[in-house]
Order: sequence, then C-alpha cells, then structure tokens
Amino acid sequence: AFVFHYARIFEVIPQAAITIVNNMNMSFGDEWEWHETFLLGGRFFPSTGTITPFLGAGIGLGIQIDDHYNDSDESFAIGLAGGAELGVIFFRNSATQLEVGFAWDALWDGFESFDRRFGAGSFYIAINY
Repeated sequence: AFVFHYARIFEVIPQAAITIVNNMNMSFGDEWEWHETFLLGGRFFPSTGTITPFLGAGIGLGIQIDDHYNDSDESFAIGLAGGAELGVIFFRNSATQLEVGFAWDALWDGFESFDRRFGAGSFYIAINY
C-alpha cells in the first residue's frame, strides 16, 4: 500500500500546533482499496529542542472504497473520521525540517451510525518547509 500524507502545521506556541491533515492510503493488487481522511486537530510537543517528538490527534471526514467488500455490497463508506499521530521532527529550529511519524485513522460509515468502522495505519517520512 502507499500513503500520501499532506499536512499544514500552524505552531501557535512552542509546545502546541493546530493541524490540517489529509491521509490518503491506496492499496493495489487483487483487491483495490482507497481510504482517505481529512482531519482538523492539533499537536503537542513535550520539548522545544532541535529534535522534538510530538503527539497529535484530529477529527473530520473520511471516505473509503474497498473491493474486499464487493460481495456484500458494502464497498463504499463515507462519514465521520478521527485519527492520531506520533512522530519526531528533526531540525525543528530550521526552516526546512525532516519528520518521521506513524499515523492511524478511522472512519465510521454514515453520519447516523457507528456500527461499521474502517481503519488504516501508515508510517511516513515528510519534509516540512
């Protein structure tokens, strides 16, 4: 599978940031899958050094198309989404930073029911500028 991770990070204080995160996971092979979430949230930085770990979370909307469920007519889902991320930022005192992280997100099918949940986890390497 591949993940396309896009984020806007607005640091409001040295220990916290507001985030807009889009994770798009795509899987190819015998069964095709597309899982995408758009989340508004925040990050907490326990330190303000050059190498800084972070913990983030957000809520928003998501969509999934999954060929694994074609037989049961449940291959499409759209609804509320939530996610969490954990990672490390290198060279935080620089205008260009290296970020390594793990993100996990889930979406619930339908706006009125939380009966079906689809989740996706991903490891990413990003360049922040």
